[in-house]
Amino acid sequence: MSVTGSAYSSQHPDYTKNLQKWSLIKDVLEGEIAVKFRKQLYLPLENTERDKKRYDERYKVYIQRAKLYNATARTLAGFVGQVFNKQPAQEFPAELSYLKDDPTGTGANLEQFAKGITGDVVSFGRCGIWIDFPKFEKGYSVKDVTDGVARPTLKRYNAVDVVNWRTIQRGARTLLSLVVLREQVLVDSNDEFVAEYRYQYRVLRLRNNIYTVQVYRDWESVESPATTPLNHKGEPFDEIPFVFIGIKENDSTVDDAPMYDMASLNISHYVNSADYEEACFMVGQPMLWYAGIDKGFADDFLPDGVRVGSRGGLPLPPGGAAGLLQAQSNGMVKEAMDQKRSSNDCFGCSYYP
Repeated sequence: MSVTGSAYSSQHPDYTKNLQKWSLIKDVLEGEIAVKFRKQLYLPLENTERDKKRYDERYKVYIQRAKLYNATARTLAGFVGQVFNKQPAQEFPAELSYLKDDPTGTGANLEQFAKGITGDVVSFGRCGIWIDFPKFEKGYSVKDVTDGVARPTLKRYNAVDVVNWRTIQRGARTLLSLVVLREQVLVDSNDEFVAEYRYQYRVLRLRNNIYTVQVYRDWESVESPATTPLNHKGEPFDEIPFVFIGIKENDSTVDDAPMYDMASLNISHYVNSADYEEACFMVGQPMLWYAGIDKGFADDFLPDGVRVGSRGGLPLPPGGAAGLLQAQSNGMVKEAMDQKRSSNDCFGCSYYP
């Protein structure tokens, strides 16, 4: 079956409404390089140059001098550290002990996995957890699980990567009937040293009370078939094994992103820093000025130009004068930066003075 269109990448209205917030938070948490990669999205510069090349050169050094004081990431680290300041209690039956040591199949233990969830929820207000069950035509035993031959694994999805969802009612319960997950994957290449990453979309469906999984890749000409994961008895699941974790409730409702205001102020501070650093570069150095010197005097007494400093001197004719011009501190931009940095809403985290 050929792939037609890209309906699988359609976004839920609440996702579209919050994507700009989530993307800003994500970029700030990733740091200065990620923020600068977005260029004019976060750091615009008015074009006062007629020559595009001159403007591009000016913008290159303008963004290079800007500094991101990443209080958002440091504050998040402090919050997560406080949550896990006390060792979490972990009790598992023997057959589920693998969840404590390696719930994801990647070697990360359960506490590390939980820290990632906490960081996502504190930052974005939500994240998602998908339980990926092994694909067997028949059921599997407890021994298969404990031996690692067949066992489910937990996968965490950032709010930005859960692009669509739908719910249905089953009696008094609200169940997910559709979840679309965006995943970054390495594209197969004939060259083992070439790494190309693209996005694929994993669609979790619940139709006729049967759960299926299907993966869509827009760079492949053939649509992958849907698979039906089975439980340990070899029977299909009647629910989608995916759960939202929210700041208020663990449902599909999108909660406010707690870190947005802080990240937004962080970007504003970053913009101020670019203007401040440019002003320091342009007019921060002292400039020598002199008056009463004509060409004849300069040719006779200053044939090698002017030497400034304790090892040089500037001879002047009668009535001549010299001095240094030095710009005053850029008080307005500096004050704007200081106010943001000292704000209790942004830079006042008690863990990082």
